[in-house]
Amino acid sequence: MASAPAETIAELYVAFREGDLATVERLMAVDVVFHGTEGHRFGGTVRGRDAFFATFGEMTSLVKAFETETQAIAGDDTVAFGHNLITITRLDGSQVQFHNVTSFRFNERGEICEAFEATTADWASVFPS
Repeated sequence: MASAPAETIAELYVAFREGDLATVERLMAVDVVFHGTEGHRFGGTVRGRDAFFATFGEMTSLVKAFETETQAIAGDDTVAFGHNLITITRLDGSQVQFHNVTSFRFNERGEICEAFEATTADWASVFPS
């Protein structure tokens, strides 16, 4: 692997915060699978890097700001997880804050190949249909 999984996730989170989508793309496998929470318009499983970016782009277009503060990152040689405090500022200026933990698996090239999200967010109220 190019770097330890926990280092990769730290790089991923910094890239997201800085809007460096080229780095995010480099860290993800083309065929990445993202398992998000169910019950909202962006919920469920997203397959493929292009689909992930399309979903993320649509989500962020519906809010004024999407901020993350990393609380913890841990991992071993094959998996890592990150815990973030997320603050979303809606278009009307109101805010919602929640915790999000994502577990990541890596392929033999050190790319993120699968992610599983757990969150305290009520996504359906953040992004109503």
